[in-house]
Amino acid sequence: MPKTKSSDLIRSQRRTRVMQLYLKSWPQPKIAEELGVNQSTVSRDICAIHDEWKRSRIHDMDGCEPLYAAFLREISLVCSVKRVGVAG
Repeated sequence: MPKTKSSDLIRSQRRTRVMQLYLKSWPQPKIAEELGVNQSTVSRDICAIHDEWKRSRIHDMDGCEPLYAAFLREISLVCSVKRVGVAG
């Protein structure tokens, strides 16, 4: 099924909400339940946020809010582990 602007907007809005809840230390299953999606979708969204951050080359954490910088560091670790197949 081809991607549409509408589905891109929905995905973008969901990822924003995922990030907000994750920053509040919500576990992935609770985020999934809140948003009505699978936990695997939340996990993929977190890694997509990380990839977007890497592509934008925002590596200077000095300008970031402390919670956001902590979030980026954490998802760097989580996504790195998942990509090598260590985490489930």
